[in-house]
Amino acid sequence: MAPPMSPGSEAREKQRVTLLLDINIQLLMEASRIQTITNAEKAKAVELAGQESTVSSEAKAAGNDYIAYVPYHRRNIDVTDVG
Repeated sequence: MAPPMSPGSEAREKQRVTLLLDINIQLLMEASRIQTITNAEKAKAVELAGQESTVSSEAKAAGNDYIAYVPYHRRNIDVTDVG
């Protein structure tokens, strides 16, 4: 068991965890937005199945952004997991 923290240390730790949780919320919201864009582009591609279809550069960029956000989110979860 860890020794008790001083009141100042405890307050800083709470601020740090709160900040990480806020960052995680923003990352999840952005990942959700990116996933929505990607799914819409995929749906468009399916509708255009008989025609030559390409995924837009926005959807490709969104997919790359999503891939980039996931490690940050996981790392933040690992840092905030004190249990």
